[in-house]
Amino acid sequence: PPADNGGDAGNTDNGGEAANTNTDNGGGNDGGKSVTAKESVRVRAKASTDSDVVGQLDAGASCKLLEQQSDGWCKVEYKGTIGYVKTDFVSVSQ
Repeated sequence: PPADNGGDAGNTDNGGEAANTNTDNGGGNDGGKSVTAKESVRVRAKASTDSDVVGQLDAGASCKLLEQQSDGWCKVEYKGTIGYVKTDFVSVSQ
């Protein structure tokens, strides 16, 4: 199971959930920087583990990076929606 960083009760949690077979990458890279999930990670509506979950980025999937914030969160574009993922659980690439 994923490590702990503030997801829903009932699992050890990194803001992520168990991986599934969904290969949707949330829109990919538009020529700018992107983030790739190191493991399944929840995409949240705000940069807070208390915020609503708007989706999940599965291990190996990527989406467009909008801003890498100094508070440990990355602002991303996920399936046409602005969301946030914990920096610890993604890698940033060009």
